[in-house]
Amino acid sequence: MGLSELRRLIRSVLVEEIGRNFHTINTDPISYKDFAGYEVDVIATVDGTYILSLLYDGKKLSPTRKYNTKEEAELAARQTVERHRLAHES
Repeated sequence: MGLSELRRLIRSVLVEEIGRNFHTINTDPISYKDFAGYEVDVIATVDGTYILSLLYDGKKLSPTRKYNTKEEAELAARQTVERHRLAHES
């Protein structure tokens, strides 16, 4: 194989690789709700508060608690899931 043939081959490979489209199909961020085994329920009550129920593999991960806002309940859920995942990493 001559030098000119080798250059032509390299150019064709580079053009193909550079021209590919490497877009991610799902660009949504990964949420703590997406982790396998976790079931997070934030339930609105009649009095305007929110109840957080958090299960892992069907077992309660934390006691059911009441929060003043949905954001507080979501934050508590995210923090609890993260603490649990870090404590039980393999």
